Amino acid sequence: MKRQLDPPRYEVRNDVLFFKYTPTGKNPKMLCFSPKGHRLSLLHIFYDEHEHPGLEKTVDLIMKHF
Repeated sequence: MKRQLDPPRYEVRNDVLFFKYTPTGKNPKMLCFSPKGHRLSLLHIFYDEHEHPGLEKTVDLIMKHF
């Protein structure tokens, strides 16, 4: 059985799943969904390839990219 996505919150673009993220006090934006099994790899890649910028800056880099 195929699951249906919540249309206001999720969207598929070019076979990539996005979800709406609304930071407190800011406009919503669509972010690329990354499966749990890939999240740690993404953290390592962005952290290592940007000369170890620290946690906050690493998360900011990922949020800008995705």
